[in-house]
Amino acid sequence: MTHAFARCSGLGLAEVLVVVVIATILAALALPAWQQHRARALRVEARAALAASMLVLERHAAMHASFASAHDDAAPAGEWPKPVPPAPAVPHHWIAATTCGGLPLSQCVELRASPVRADPRCGTLVLRSHGAWLAIPAAQTTPVPLPKGC
Repeated sequence: MTHAFARCSGLGLAEVLVVVVIATILAALALPAWQQHRARALRVEARAALAASMLVLERHAAMHASFASAHDDAAPAGEWPKPVPPAPAVPHHWIAATTCGGLPLSQCVELRASPVRADPRCGTLVLRSHGAWLAIPAAQTTPVPLPKGC
């Protein structure tokens, strides 16, 4: 009776290395796209929170004829800053309320969503009570029109 050589099935070292190299290349190509998608999703979440917070302030202004707190005419109504998303989640943005460039709170309020991690593309997102969407890029201190994609 002749014995056939038993053939081992499986991958050799060279094949495993090729698979690891291909997986590494694919991950390196996919990671930047995933990071851009995630940053865009976090900005969308922040914009939705800005709009929701502005609606609350608009209701307050409709009842009190001002965006100011009932206790302090210099401070916007509400508790600021607010995390986005709310606790217990880890915040990605913080929303703060302030006046619009020197206008009294009876005329205008400005909400700013500041990212926890730097967002070089869009920076801080801004919504003013008259409906203007703006951004404060990382290198600037004054709001500019919201860049496309922010």
